[in-house]
Amino acid sequence: MKYFPSKYPKDKGPPREYFFNILNTIHPEYLGQIMHHANVQRMTGAGMDQKAQSIRITDFWEQELKDMPYLSRKCNPFDQ
Repeated sequence: MKYFPSKYPKDKGPPREYFFNILNTIHPEYLGQIMHHANVQRMTGAGMDQKAQSIRITDFWEQELKDMPYLSRKCNPFDQ
């Protein structure tokens, strides 16, 4: 706490970049662990809450979507 002001506006904390710069300076190994954990949670299916946040569509809508043609905007055959 000695690196931060004693008061902040209501419902505010230190600026994010400042906070992480201080944390990285004092505890770089801890910040590395936090960043690794956050990336595992966000970027893989190993995240603890991934299943709770996913939406399962019905078999009917899955088939409807598969039956629809997919046309990429980057390569639209109708533009030629």
